Amino acid sequence: MAKSKKASLVKELKSKGIDIPSKVTVEALESLLQTTEGDLGGKGYVVRLLKPYTRLPKHAHAINSLKETYWLPNSLWAEEVISSQILAVITRCERAKAPKGVRVIEVPREYNDRNE
Repeated sequence: MAKSKKASLVKELKSKGIDIPSKVTVEALESLLQTTEGDLGGKGYVVRLLKPYTRLPKHAHAINSLKETYWLPNSLWAEEVISSQILAVITRCERAKAPKGVRVIEVPREYNDRNE
């Protein structure tokens, strides 16, 4: 039974574009799945700040440097943050194909809790 649970978790994470190491525990997969909660799968957004982060919604303050490039998952949260027009979308790509040096930002847990 644990094998089928592991297989279903791997399949779900791979559908979201997440590479899975060959030797991984079910507990680690469940933890990873929780961090990707709110991720709709598919191509995410590579973005940069255009204006100071203090103008972003409070739940997006992990994006706080004008000098860094960020990868955001394809999610309602990312669409809301991008629609604020404080971020410039550079490109869209899968998580596994994000450019080197890009900081991966997950959907904040408080955003998911707020929208339940």
